[in-house]
Amino acid sequence: MGKVQSIPLRSSWVMTCAFEPSSNELVACGGLDNLCSIYKLTESPVLRATKELAAHDGYLSCCRFISPQKIVTSSGDSTCILWDIESGAATTTFTEHAGDVMSVSVQGGEGNVFVSGSCDANAKVWDTRMGECVQTFHGHESDINSVQFFPDGNAFGTGSDDSHCRIFDMRSYNELNLFESKKIICGITSVAFSSSGRILFAGYDDYNCHGWDTLANGQVGRPPLRIDGKVANVRRRSFGIAGNESFVLSSRSREPCVVSGNQHLGRKSSNRFLGHPFESLGIMHALGDQLRPTFGPARETQSSIVAESVLRRVA
Repeated sequence: MGKVQSIPLRSSWVMTCAFEPSSNELVACGGLDNLCSIYKLTESPVLRATKELAAHDGYLSCCRFISPQKIVTSSGDSTCILWDIESGAATTTFTEHAGDVMSVSVQGGEGNVFVSGSCDANAKVWDTRMGECVQTFHGHESDINSVQFFPDGNAFGTGSDDSHCRIFDMRSYNELNLFESKKIICGITSVAFSSSGRILFAGYDDYNCHGWDTLANGQVGRPPLRIDGKVANVRRRSFGIAGNESFVLSSRSREPCVVSGNQHLGRKSSNRFLGHPFESLGIMHALGDQLRPTFGPARETQSSIVAESVLRRVA
């Protein structure tokens, strides 16, 4: 897998980027320039932004497409903004957070609902049709750096500087689960669910990524696996094939890795991973610009994956 396209940016201080999957034509990014820059991939070569959305008074922390016509952004100015991409106009500004808004996630379907996480330690659910907050969830003791909707859209996960991941349910208006470990004392930078929702992946400030069993008995879940390698971001990516998806782990090292579907994962033995009947996972490990997939038929009893990876199971 090689580089498809390179886009020169005016600012090197990029904090977020997003891809519009339905049209496969738009990419957005932003950061300390306070702008959300929209690039059209059909224009080759891409030398400048098609649209620059300017209304935030602080850094752009996150942007997510709702459709090819709409995008929602969050900022250090404590606001979220819904934009009309074609006109470049801010159609709705959401202002009820009391601190920097660090992350947003759009609910599936028509995209009328999104959730935001803020440095005020609260997660808020917004309805774009009403233009206001409809639910506020408390529980974290520090900044919420990342939010992500559960696959069914009825709940969402959060990651915070208090070292905890939480799952909140919008129907019961309540916290469903808390994920913590006495061995983990650093903040969380990013969270993402597996396609089934069984695993909640979280990237931590100590450069590790932990996977939590969302169905763990009791309140505190147990991390089934850990990924080392200076993880900066976790994002789920689907390949459009039934059962095939991957988790893209943005890394600060030279060897990022991708955790993918259709393989059992278990205890590490040298460079070999012995099968464990927890969740079907597999590994693609990036070496330089090459991605080496290690897919194979999963077995119900014991399977193995041979990969030069830094992924290991946490006892």
